[in-house]
Amino acid sequence: MSKVPLEFSEIIASKRKNPDGKHDPSFYEAFVPAGDITKLATKDAVIVELSKEGMSKELEETAEKVVADAPKVFLTLVCTGGHSFIRVLTHPLNDKKLFDHEIQATTKVYGKFNGEWDRDSRIPSRLMHRDGKPVMTFSEHDHFYIKHWIFQAPVFESDNTELMYDFHWLQPLPYLVPKKTLVINSGFSTVRKTLIHPDHYKFETSYHWPSSPEGMNVAVKTLRANTNKESGTDTEKFYEIEAETLKKMGALNDAHLIRSVAIYKRGTERCFVFPWAEGGNLDDFWYNYKDKRDDDLIRWAINQMLGLFGGLDKLHEENIRHGDVKPPNILHFPNSSSQLGQLVLADVGLAKFHTDYTKDRQKITSTKHSTEDYEPPEPLNEKISRYYDNWSIGCVFIEFLIWIKSGYDELCNFRRALEYDDQKRKRFWQRKDRKRFWQLKFGKERNAFVHPEVDKWVEKLRWSKYPIVYDLADLVRKNMLVPDPNQRRTLNNGLLYKFKEICATLALNEGKLSPENPSKAGHVAGGHADLDPKPEAESSTQSFTRNASNLYAAGDRQLTKQIINRIGWSFHCPPTRDTNLCQVCRIMDFEQPEWELGRNVDELKGSATSCALCQFFFNCLSNSLDERKPITLYRDDASFSLRLSPYGRSLITIYSDPNSKSENQPYSSPGLPRLPIIGSSNQYQLFNEWIKTCDNNHDCFPKAGTIRKHDSALPTRLLNVGSDQIRLEEPRKLAQQKYVALSHRWGDRSTHSQFCTYDSNIERFRTNIPFTSMPKTFQDAVKVTRAIGVQYLWIDSLCIIQGNADDWETESSRMEDVFSSAYCVIAATSAASSLEGFLNYRQPRPCVTVQAKEGPLHLAKAIDNFQDDVEHGLLNTRGWVLQERVLARRTIHFTSTQVYWECGQGVHCETLAQLHNTQSQFLGDSNFPHSSLEYYKDERIRLVQHLYEFYSTLDLTNESDRSKAILGIETRLARFFKSRSHYGIFEKSFHRMLLWQAKSPGGLAAIPQPKEPSKRTPSWSWMSRTGKIQFMDIPFGSATWLEILPGPISSDNIDITTIHAEAHGLLSEDIESMGDVVLDSEDCHYNRKTWKCVKLGHKKLDDLVVAAEHYYILLIRPISDMCPGSYERVGAGRIKHSDLSPEKPISVEIS
Repeated sequence: MSKVPLEFSEIIASKRKNPDGKHDPSFYEAFVPAGDITKLATKDAVIVELSKEGMSKELEETAEKVVADAPKVFLTLVCTGGHSFIRVLTHPLNDKKLFDHEIQATTKVYGKFNGEWDRDSRIPSRLMHRDGKPVMTFSEHDHFYIKHWIFQAPVFESDNTELMYDFHWLQPLPYLVPKKTLVINSGFSTVRKTLIHPDHYKFETSYHWPSSPEGMNVAVKTLRANTNKESGTDTEKFYEIEAETLKKMGALNDAHLIRSVAIYKRGTERCFVFPWAEGGNLDDFWYNYKDKRDDDLIRWAINQMLGLFGGLDKLHEENIRHGDVKPPNILHFPNSSSQLGQLVLADVGLAKFHTDYTKDRQKITSTKHSTEDYEPPEPLNEKISRYYDNWSIGCVFIEFLIWIKSGYDELCNFRRALEYDDQKRKRFWQRKDRKRFWQLKFGKERNAFVHPEVDKWVEKLRWSKYPIVYDLADLVRKNMLVPDPNQRRTLNNGLLYKFKEICATLALNEGKLSPENPSKAGHVAGGHADLDPKPEAESSTQSFTRNASNLYAAGDRQLTKQIINRIGWSFHCPPTRDTNLCQVCRIMDFEQPEWELGRNVDELKGSATSCALCQFFFNCLSNSLDERKPITLYRDDASFSLRLSPYGRSLITIYSDPNSKSENQPYSSPGLPRLPIIGSSNQYQLFNEWIKTCDNNHDCFPKAGTIRKHDSALPTRLLNVGSDQIRLEEPRKLAQQKYVALSHRWGDRSTHSQFCTYDSNIERFRTNIPFTSMPKTFQDAVKVTRAIGVQYLWIDSLCIIQGNADDWETESSRMEDVFSSAYCVIAATSAASSLEGFLNYRQPRPCVTVQAKEGPLHLAKAIDNFQDDVEHGLLNTRGWVLQERVLARRTIHFTSTQVYWECGQGVHCETLAQLHNTQSQFLGDSNFPHSSLEYYKDERIRLVQHLYEFYSTLDLTNESDRSKAILGIETRLARFFKSRSHYGIFEKSFHRMLLWQAKSPGGLAAIPQPKEPSKRTPSWSWMSRTGKIQFMDIPFGSATWLEILPGPISSDNIDITTIHAEAHGLLSEDIESMGDVVLDSEDCHYNRKTWKCVKLGHKKLDDLVVAAEHYYILLIRPISDMCPGSYERVGAGRIKHSDLSPEKPISVEIS
């Protein structure tokens, strides 16, 4: 077959250009798409052109090289013609050398190529000559240079992590005219809706930018050139500031912050490219969805508000102020991961520019009035702070909540009530004779107050159908719409946490909004509650899994001072070092909310050798500092601490003298700057103070005589440590004796022997267990048990006969009683093995005393971190430890940093700080689960599911212990709910709890099962797998469950391992096309002929729908050809009715 030469007309046909001449030709320029370049510059086409000029040697090799390295050069030659292909294509000029550099315009020739200029001709000498012979003439070069630009349209790609480009002014951009064009002109920029050719963007799927085969719709913002200093603007500086801001925002990777597609210079143009928001802005959203305000949309809206505030908080963490938060700058992207999509905060660069220049924008923008609507009442000449943003987004949230409650028309009425001039400008404030969101009163001082119309509407929101709406409005009004910027700054501390706490009321409710009448909500009575709540009885709850990190200080100052007086203050008080301070530290005002140290980390390190306070600061801050920036510490009064930013973590704790008056220094708290020596009498006295306080004031531990209803609640064996001679006893006749239980890690059994009780040494241990023969962790547990005045100690490896299967089976099933009946539990949190111990030396805590105006302040490195020290500690990664902690009434956690006391009333630190949070309240419930489930009310089954999901993330040495290591918790829950439960499935919520899935598809593995049927864990239980699980998210009251009788957990069924059900055939050829189905393991290979599914339920039908469209199902497969009718579970999910075979279902047994 003969090769056909490439025609110039083919290249012209491939050019993309403005099709009708109506649109800006400088914006929509001709270019050949990258994909067409590949199609045109083929090997055959190159061979034809080279052959025409007589080239025969190395023809194939040269053609391949041209296609690989110089297709644009080749196509440019086709366009220009009139000179030798051989001379150019065998020249070392390729596409990269052609354009991978800066090309500058000249008078004679339009640019320069890579290489030195010829002095006379101004043509690159490497291109002008080859072996002393010219490669191109002047005219050829000029023609070549003009034509090559159509092949140089860039490709925007995520490999360019900063998404920044510097283009030549003649380089065309890959823009196409969209179906619907839009151009918006403002005083400082022009924004165009345009389309990027699909060949010219390559982004990771994580970017979630909507696109189509026609291309990706984008908004291109072009800054207008303006260097007029009187206008307060400078285009180049504006571009640099906005570009830097957008780079930082992109690095935050927050779904609610705008992310640029590209940032580029082209000649004098300065442009920013953003994904096009098809849903418009927030004002458009309110109008477009004014008649669609159902529960799902309102739930989405509340979560979006939280997301926007969280995104703004991330900006503030990076010291970026927005300064222009308003509905037009909040964009709606409906094509993201959910049907409604995301609301995204945009135009941050413009706002940053405003803060860095002036607020006098009348000269350069026609939209100033729309921005003023949401401005706070700060004086116009003050610098804009991050708290400025809190006011603005608070205004937006009030409008959002009014829209949620009363709709679009009432929102418009509210806005009209705030208008203060004929141009319909509004504010949340007003002067004496004008209407705004706030008002001004003039006297000796300038005082502002929120517009009365705002308070009127907040009060209206009190009667919203959904209590969460008023809760949010009240939070916004009291913490964000505060005219005094200093007070707004103080109230900002912990504001995001409060916002999350309120929004978390949707969490365990599976997104359901709270009822109109909260009194309808159910409650726990008589220790019994239904697992599945009625929809109308759902109430506000908070998810313990979503608030794990939100521990907050809630101290009792009087109690703290009493403890200090009893254990002594003198040892725990750091010395005063006034005589050893540098000049900067001597004049520092410690009463101020911001401490400006005036030095960076290197300078601080240099002065640390001669100044005690500088040394203290360096010790506390050096790991968290930017070496170049001067240090400023921000005081957080809520946590009595200093931070490197108002939103950062606490780095220094501020303590007051226990004898001082707290009202004089409310930003400090009494406590222990210096910790007691580990294992000292002072430390033991502190433990006893904790216990005494709990015994006298809390209900965490039953009073004497009520601790146990039967002797079997006492462990079979205990260690008697009340005398020097430790021995193993079986104290059944001592049922009222107090004992302590040890929670610890055994350690790697392959590297060292374990100190255990065996059948071979139990008689000897009943007589004496030498203290010195015990591993250090056991020795330390004995010391602490004796120090708190308790005679008996339970240690699993000594109180359970190891290697005795019968004893292990009996004792492991009684863990609920062992830990819940213990007087308290000692948790060796910091010990990796029984050899390490936990009463070990710890580095002294950096601390110092400084003299403030109101008295001494004691500064110490912040170490109160229960989440990292305990929740994420090594011990609490073990599966067995979860139930040890949950079932314990009180626990003393020994970490490498400090000791924590945990009981039903919260967490006490060795520093004497007191902490509370939702997860610690749940896991530390001294009467689990009564107190927690009273708090969580009707979301009890979701709480249980969250607990099981959390448990599935923990480690077990023996995976076969998956069902045993949580048996105590399961037994307790089953008794509380009065529901039979086996293998992690409750009878009263049987269908819902069968619908567990692998957290990551295929991420589970089967646990080898014993041969005895009675000891096997059935495949329909998540306990038969290793790996992380999650339960399907099915709103309560939304499903109709199908009957499976008798259920394996039913009291009518003796066989608790087998489900008897009707199984349906499948029509889908593969899992991907089946729907929302998740396979348990990677080794599950779908077989349409043999796999079946069991229908568990479907969405409730209304009067107009007579048949279910989707079913909740278990996916099953035959166990083996030898056992017909016997199946095992391989997955779960939701499938379409059309995926089910019309054939008659068969009866199966799932085990």
